[in-house]
Amino acid sequence: IDCLVCNAGISLHECVIENVTIEGYDAQMNILMRANFFLAQAFIKLCNDNHSNRDLLFISSMIGNAPSEIPYGIAKAGISSMVAKLNREHYAKGIRVNAIAPGMSPTELTKSYIDADNGNMYCNAPCGRYFYPSEIAEVATWLLCDASRIIGGEVITCDGGCSTKNIWH
Repeated sequence: IDCLVCNAGISLHECVIENVTIEGYDAQMNILMRANFFLAQAFIKLCNDNHSNRDLLFISSMIGNAPSEIPYGIAKAGISSMVAKLNREHYAKGIRVNAIAPGMSPTELTKSYIDADNGNMYCNAPCGRYFYPSEIAEVATWLLCDASRIIGGEVITCDGGCSTKNIWH
């Protein structure tokens, strides 16, 4: 195995803490944090032979860097911390760890409010639109190839500038 992409996801879109149930919190943490943690652990144990150029790539979210969507955002922020720690421990042993933090794109998870088929791809972002999963996959492909070997322990935000802060008006 040369790489593992941890891409399990769920969001119940509670938005505010008052709407979060124990069951909903546990469901999201189990998928977003626990599953990714133990998949990474199994991959690292399997690859603990100092073979070079193996990759562990997490799919996080721009929400992990924004005050939005709890507990989803909390779990995605945890992914960022895990990426930094795992890369620091394992890159020298041949396992590079990174993450992608995509913005909104039309998927099963977002189809109730983004529908590429009806042209609803506009968003209020510098780029003016959402991105297709295939565009995010291109970033993943690059992060898993030798051309990006110098990138390690990073969370690459792919949101068309949505998360940038405009301090000059």
